[in-house]
Amino acid sequence: MDVAIKHRYLIYLVFNFINVFFVYRSIHKLLYDNIKNKKIEIITYIIYYLVISTFYLSSYKTNIMIVINILFLFALLFNYNITIKTKILLLLNLYFILNFVAIITLIITKNICNFNSSIFKFKEIYPLIIKSILYFLALKFINLLQILSKQNIIENKIFLSLAFIPLISTIMDIIFLYNFKQYKTILFIIVFLILVLNITIYISYNNIFTLLEKDMKNKVLKKENKLYEEQVKNTKKYIETIRRFNHDLEYHLIHIKNLISKNNYTNANKYIEQIFEVQKNNEKIFINTGNYIIDNIVNFKLSETFKKNININVSANVPYDINISEFHIVCILGNLIQNAIEANEKVEENRFINLDINYKLNKLFIIISNRFDKNIKIKNNKLLTTKINADEHGIGMLSIYNSIKQFNGELIYKYDKDIFTVEILLFL
Repeated sequence: MDVAIKHRYLIYLVFNFINVFFVYRSIHKLLYDNIKNKKIEIITYIIYYLVISTFYLSSYKTNIMIVINILFLFALLFNYNITIKTKILLLLNLYFILNFVAIITLIITKNICNFNSSIFKFKEIYPLIIKSILYFLALKFINLLQILSKQNIIENKIFLSLAFIPLISTIMDIIFLYNFKQYKTILFIIVFLILVLNITIYISYNNIFTLLEKDMKNKVLKKENKLYEEQVKNTKKYIETIRRFNHDLEYHLIHIKNLISKNNYTNANKYIEQIFEVQKNNEKIFINTGNYIIDNIVNFKLSETFKKNININVSANVPYDINISEFHIVCILGNLIQNAIEANEKVEENRFINLDINYKLNKLFIIISNRFDKNIKIKNNKLLTTKINADEHGIGMLSIYNSIKQFNGELIYKYDKDIFTVEILLFL
């Protein structure tokens, strides 16, 4: 192998390293929270570099190299917990950027960099420097693709619109690249306009979804505040009930004492039973752990089941002084019980709610099971609402997810036949 060929191969290896590094930095930056295994991620990019370099050094045809590169780019995306739609969109956009950088580099080196200075003696350095600069600039704009990592918002219509632009743009780039000599000036203008079009579309989509996210957060906060206000009102009502009972207790005891002093034990016993009955009718007590936050929200929400023929089974073992955010535990338990009640309302018979709350070693375990109508919708490992007005509903689950994050907790849901179960672990 002569020196010129060795020199060309060396330049290519450096070029390829820059390409692979750009791909790695782009994907890694976008999908950092979705990485399955960081070590495997690095290894796959090294393999990608070695394989692509080997195929090039083996003098494979350009068309074959394009196919191999696309397949490997797609394979790299399996390092991340994202949907197939997201993988396809990222692949199209990355390949478009790679082609765009290649074309701009070609245009600049063929039309602008025509120096005779000894500083630029090695013309192969021109594309290397230009491509590095372009990739650096591209990384600055890579945040525009952040929308692609938001898996829950990429519906079919949005997917098609986001996929169409980079796909057509890449095809046009390739067509003009093969006809570079005939369309030098036109090529530069069209490629630039295509880039502007892609950037404009993603800026628009990002702005739209930023507004949608903000609106959804406001709805979640509004529901959380409403639930918390209900809890505050219930707490005040509970305190007022106790205050009234304590206020009247002295008179009750005096009357009972008088009955006993007259040996009227029968009436004294009836009077005591009346007191118990009044207290029982005032409020149903499902749990009484001593932790007023948990006791109040559970008793308050489950009191809604009285007229709905739902069998309730509650078990709770919680100390009164656990360090827990009142706001978030109200959101979690309030929404969980509300969802369980609504699920039971959709079935005709054997309605039930089983709730178990247990505290151990600074961990709070919450398990709730209930009947449901077997109609369930799951996307990206998240439970979605099956109600008609999805914009207004499903906020309860978002509120639960947000509150669980505050405790670095975990949520698991299971369903078997007609029983749905949610298990939550909170680290306190």
